[in-house]
Amino acid sequence: MEFNKEELVDWAKSILQVPVFEVHEITHTEYSHVLQLTTSKDTYYIKQTPSEFFVECEVLKFLNDKDTKGIAKLIAVDEERKAFITKNVGDMSLREYCAEEFEPEINLAALKQYRQIQKQFNDVDMQSYIDKGCPDWRGKKFVEYFKQKILNDELLKSWDMPESDIETLKAKTDTVVELKQQLSDLNVEDTLCHSDFNEGNIRVNLDDKEISIIDWGELNISNPLLSLSSYLYGIRGHYDISEDNLRYKNLEKEAFYLYGIEEDQLELAVDLSYKLGILYYVFTYIDLMESCDFDFPNNHEKLRSALLEFIEVA
Repeated sequence: MEFNKEELVDWAKSILQVPVFEVHEITHTEYSHVLQLTTSKDTYYIKQTPSEFFVECEVLKFLNDKDTKGIAKLIAVDEERKAFITKNVGDMSLREYCAEEFEPEINLAALKQYRQIQKQFNDVDMQSYIDKGCPDWRGKKFVEYFKQKILNDELLKSWDMPESDIETLKAKTDTVVELKQQLSDLNVEDTLCHSDFNEGNIRVNLDDKEISIIDWGELNISNPLLSLSSYLYGIRGHYDISEDNLRYKNLEKEAFYLYGIEEDQLELAVDLSYKLGILYYVFTYIDLMESCDFDFPNNHEKLRSALLEFIEVA
């Protein structure tokens, strides 16, 4: 992915047709380059991605056409450069907004917004996204991905996973099959999910507390309870919250209810999505690694720890 800041800014100026006062480089990674443009009219972002993540434009256009709340407005697209311009949404991330204080109310508002967006995907042709490289982890494909991608000796050894733990993980295959079937039996429909759904990708408007969700380039098709569980797991870790914390338990209950999980199913749904959500988290990283052709060595310890946690709890 060739990044030319000056060319991108000139292209944006030709589209926006307003004076640009400031240009800030927000991110420059293996999977995206983002520039913030402050103009006389508003704040805009230019995002350039590898072709594997350029599907974000299609997602934004689809949701914009449906007038979906909480989604950045797509202003322009450059297919050749794999770049696009969006209008700013929100004033800060949810993580910045909450700082070090756990705030279940606004987290629930974010989860409600996410669920409403997922419901819009009911009209999507899933095969069109699969054809563009979106991983499909529905049904038995979840187990196949586990076998083919995670149970890879070379990969696991590169994460410094002991041989004995590799063998123990392989012995968990039947457990994964059983857990996935139990999750399917809850009858929550598979859908498009944000592969990196976390507080950093949620924006908050300070005036009206309106929630927006950004960075839709990393997608997967799977059971949405896994995406939900991954989000809740991140909250517990970030704020060092016990699973028995009353405010957290109330958030968890309300969040699962958004997916039709009633109280008599809640304990099972939470347990299944937590265990399989660990694998889901590792899946998303493997997909990112393959898409970027980069193995993110700084995350090896975190990924190994996740798999060891799965061995312990499954």
